[in-house]
Parts: sequence; structure tokens; C-alpha cells
Amino acid sequence: MILKKYKKEFFITFILSLIYCSGLIIAGMNYLDDYGRYLGGYTGWSINGRPFADLLMTAFNFGSPLLDLSPLPLIMSLMILSVSGLIITSKFLTHENVYIRSVVAFLLIANPFFLENLSFKYDILPMSLSILALSLAFYKTSIYKVDFLLPIFLIFVSLGLYQASLGIFIILSILEFTEFTIKIDKSFKSCLTVALTRCIQFLLAYFLYKIIIAQFCVAGEYSLNLAKTIPFNADGMTTVLNNFYKFNFFIGNYINSMPKALVVWYILVLAGSICLLIKKVWKHSKNLFVVVALFTSPLLFYFFSFAHFLILENTVTTSRVMVSFGATLIALASYIIYAFKNEKIKLLIFIPFILYSYVLSMSYVNASISQIRKDERIISSIQRDIVHLSPRIKYVNFNGEVSSAPQKALAITKFPVLKDLTKSYLGTDWSAYMLTYNGIDVIRKYFSTKEKKTICSQPALVETSDYTINSDGENMIVSFGVPCQ
Repeated sequence: MILKKYKKEFFITFILSLIYCSGLIIAGMNYLDDYGRYLGGYTGWSINGRPFADLLMTAFNFGSPLLDLSPLPLIMSLMILSVSGLIITSKFLTHENVYIRSVVAFLLIANPFFLENLSFKYDILPMSLSILALSLAFYKTSIYKVDFLLPIFLIFVSLGLYQASLGIFIILSILEFTEFTIKIDKSFKSCLTVALTRCIQFLLAYFLYKIIIAQFCVAGEYSLNLAKTIPFNADGMTTVLNNFYKFNFFIGNYINSMPKALVVWYILVLAGSICLLIKKVWKHSKNLFVVVALFTSPLLFYFFSFAHFLILENTVTTSRVMVSFGATLIALASYIIYAFKNEKIKLLIFIPFILYSYVLSMSYVNASISQIRKDERIISSIQRDIVHLSPRIKYVNFNGEVSSAPQKALAITKFPVLKDLTKSYLGTDWSAYMLTYNGIDVIRKYFSTKEKKTICSQPALVETSDYTINSDGENMIVSFGVPCQ
């Protein structure tokens, strides 16, 4: 239905997305746990509370094991995300022209923190469908019961695909409320009713997820630790503040990556848009609460791009979980569009941001490739160093971090946001998979203090400018820039 009605918008949004991801499609690089799935073909998302991701990818691969089907999942995901963006813009920007709706829909994909997610060969499809489910929750039918119950089901499905996208529903619910307050034909009571309905839908869906999926699927020490909520005490508040600081740091790095003139430009445009909207609403309603809601909602858009992670005791503080920031960009863009009348001005406002997003995307890809090449060079060197050893190395652990490749270091200097996005895989939990992928069949093992002491007491087998190898029979520790310990 959406594709038929908005086929021109879909075509434009999809082309914008393909250009944005052309570097990823051409590079075809493995990203993090892609290495493990490439070797083992496993699913394994159910234990993280994502059973629908297991079902989806098993069906998509016509059974187990999973195979590397790239770039098909990414291209399909861009189609899904384009549809998701258009569902949102058809809801909130009904009267805008084709180009404005297309550009704003593209913002869902141009979220800088989503670059990591787009890099996953195996995981991007369930992530994208999770976003589609949440966008469909705002698609209206003419049947009241369907409009109430369907969003509950869609939020439930979204959580079972990828929980990190949950903030999208909250952000769009806030935008829905403020959009209604801007419209003169909507009473304030009806606006509150819609907002309350969204709260009920959200809580019911989350409750169903907790009792049906989370209770029976989440397993393993790693997943259980991630699911722990903070205690309601002083220590818990400290954890919340620490989490808040870390996610703000990511967004701060993104803002610092943009040219100052561009930052000032968008701050002024957004501030002016909010003032114009407040003036319009006050003129017709004289409702102070509505004015406060319009003034504070941009802060809420920002906050709920990561708020659902603040209450977790061991939350994953990494850029890729900030999927909801794409909805924040759409919400802020919608405010600007509501405030201005001239269509050409509306479109021109967003062109600098789109061009900057393309530059950032290509920089991310090339910085990542340069680091992967350095990592692979180091792995080849390690292979030459240990291939002759007897007994053969079976277990490995790592100390320190591999230094950045020159292109990556240069990119981070210019775009600080890339620091968390571009990762070296050596030294991480995926290191052993990467070693095996490149011909060194080993298992990562967390050695005891006694085992580490024994291994490190042996003379170093190899010392290079990149790494040091210490070995005790079948056990090996590779140290990057730090002493064996």
C-alpha cells in the first residue's frame, strides 16, 4: 500500500540510501561477530532475547547453517528502512512534497550511529525489520480495535527482533503528541488521549515481551548480566549518571565532528523553528502546557535516543545501540518543516546535512578497511611466528589494543565520532574467530592469574613494534603495546 502510493518517494529514498551505503556494499568487509557466523553459521540471537531474529535468518537462509549472502541482506534492509522512513513521513509530513518526504525518510538511515549496524552482514536484516515494525505501529486503519491492538503486537515483534530500536516508538509518540497540539483542529484533550493510548500500548507490549520471551529465552551469563536493571539506591543512580555521560559523549563526538558553521546553522534553524511553532500555538490556544511541551520535546527526542539503556546495570555503551537516534533526526527535521512554508527553503536546509552524511559514511568505510588490512597483516605475521611451534598453539588471550592504522587515525582526528565506530578486532572477544578466519585455528581462553603468570614468565617468542608473543606449550598470550600480564 505504501509502496504503491509513494513509489516515487521510495525510489528517491532508496537511491539516496544505496549511495550512502555504496562503500559498505563494495567493501564487503566482515564486522565483529560476522567472523564467528562466517565460520560456524550459527544464529544465537535467542539467548539475547531475540528469538524472531533466529527464526527470520534461518528462514532467509532456507535452514541452518547461516551463509554469507552479502550484500543481499544489506540491500534488502535498505529497502525495508526506506519503507520505514516513508511510513513515518506519510504520517507526520502528509502535505509535503515528494522530495521533502524522501529526504526526511532518508534521515532514518543517515543516523551516524547506525553505520555500525549497517556493517553487519548477518544481523542488519532483523535490525531493519525491528525498525519497520515500530514505524508500522503509527500506520492508521479505519478500525479502532486494530489501531489499538496492532501496535502492541508490532512492539512485541520489534523487541523480539532487536531491542535497541525501542526508543523509536517513544520518540515518534512524543512527535505525534506535539504534532496534534500544533494542529488547530485538534483539542488538547484528544492530544492527551492519544499520548495515553501510546503509553498503554508500550507498557502492555513490554510486559508481554518480558513474560513470554525474556523469561524463557534470555540465557547465559553474558546475556543475563546485560539484562540486569540497576538497584534503586545511590549506587544505581551513579550507574545511571555514568551511562548518561557515556551516551552523551558519543553524541558530543558527533557534534564535534561536524563543521562549526554547520552546527551553528542547525541550532539557529531549530531554535527559530521552535519559536515560530510556539508563537503559532499560543496565538490559537493560549495553553501554557502545550508551549512547555513544544519547548521541551526536542530535549526528549534527544534523551530517548538512548534513555532505555540508562537503567541497565551492565549496559552495552557503544554507538551501534543508538538506533533510535535516526527517529530523533526525523523528529527534529519535522519541527523545522512545520515551521517553514516555502518548500524550496525546507529542502535547501537539509542539503548540507545530507552531503556531510555521505562524507562521514565514506570516511567510516575507508577507515575501517585500513584497520582491517593492518589487523590482517599482523595476523599473517603471527601465523608465520607460531606455525612451526610444537606443541601446536590451541588457546590464546590478548593484552592491550592494536594501534590505529594511519588512515583510521587521520579520520578520527577529523571526525571524532568514528573513534567508537571503527574498531580493531584484535584484542576483542572476536579475535579468535578472526585468527581462525585467517588460518590460525585457536580458541580464545581467559587464563587464570596463575596461568597468566606461568605464560608471561617465559621469554618472549617474538617481539615486534606491533605485538609480543609469550607461550607456554599450547597456551599463548599476544600483547599489543603493553607487557605480558
